[in-house]
Amino acid sequence: MLRKLLQQSLIYFTTLVGGKLLSAVYFMILARVLLPDRFGEVMLFTTLVQLVTTIFDVGLKNWYLKQSASSKQPALLGQLLAWRLSLAVISILVMMVIQWWWSPLPAGVSSYFWVSLFFESLITVADSYYLACGQSLYLGYKLIVRNLLFFASLWLIRTPADINYFYQSYLLTWTLIIIFYFPWRAVWTSWCRGCQHWPNIWSTWPYAAIDSLGVIYSRADQLIINSFLDTYALGLYGAAYRYLDAFNLLPQALFHNLFPLAAKKGGLSRRQIVKMVVVMTAAGLAVAVAMVTLSQFLTVTLLGADYAPAAGILRLLAVVVVLFFFNAPLNTVLQSGDRVACYVPFLLGSTLANLGLNWWLVPSLGMYGSVWAMIGGECLLVIVNIYLVWRQTKHQRC
Repeated sequence: MLRKLLQQSLIYFTTLVGGKLLSAVYFMILARVLLPDRFGEVMLFTTLVQLVTTIFDVGLKNWYLKQSASSKQPALLGQLLAWRLSLAVISILVMMVIQWWWSPLPAGVSSYFWVSLFFESLITVADSYYLACGQSLYLGYKLIVRNLLFFASLWLIRTPADINYFYQSYLLTWTLIIIFYFPWRAVWTSWCRGCQHWPNIWSTWPYAAIDSLGVIYSRADQLIINSFLDTYALGLYGAAYRYLDAFNLLPQALFHNLFPLAAKKGGLSRRQIVKMVVVMTAAGLAVAVAMVTLSQFLTVTLLGADYAPAAGILRLLAVVVVLFFFNAPLNTVLQSGDRVACYVPFLLGSTLANLGLNWWLVPSLGMYGSVWAMIGGECLLVIVNIYLVWRQTKHQRC
């Protein structure tokens, strides 16, 4: 079973590599053209989209995956869509108030942002459907097509002043993806078979808490850098962080393929979990060595001399990669189990520690302070995850 799971993850990983490779090249060109200051604005936009989308998903994606693994109710997809669209409207209204009060986004960008939130909610529903059907390759294909469409817009972006073309191409690309990727027929069938009983949203709270805390844990550092420093520093940090996202593909692929299996009755044995942790850690070490060795090439050579300070950030992020790979199987086992609510307080503690370290270290250490905060938070998660998985595999209560 372990071999089959890893094979499925590697196939999915291959499609993700293709998509992420295109994404990495696209953002490298974008960063080189826009320079750190304007590229920092792009990173702020994409970070806020991901933060708000994940928080207002309220765990519905994982709820749907878990329900689909144990039940084949035809109305589930329609229920998911109804809730997700309702929450998308609420998120847009909330962000309108925040933009009016705080103005986190540059003038003229907010309208792109609000439409993006609506599109992202539809994409979340589609992703959930294909993962539940065991068609995770569709997510990889979507990523490849999306980034190919992004490339078509690069000929319009020639100087930092052309940044608006990025926002316009972002919306146009998602429009085309939704037309051809969204499971229209499955949604219609689900809706016609009965969607009068919506799911009890309170049952999703553990997933909502985990997803929200997870994205705050991994993305709030960029908002803190933007607040304490500026968009120039965020552009440098964001350029290095894009590589971290790309190298984090295999843990993501393992999570998507392992979650439905681990959610089934009986789950995974302790021996299987240990094997996966060993394999993933070895892979993480190999990736970390590559990041350190190629750091100068990935920043100065590919992005330009303006991004020279990002090389040191990238080398330090190699430590984070190893911890990400180690934690990936453990996170999946904990989030797919029946005692998922027991994981929330520990993740909350790690997230608060990460945020506190960021607020403490970024003013004095700059961008490096944010990386050290992430390392501290990941080390704490390693200890927590080992403890909880050990207890869960012994069938003990939290």
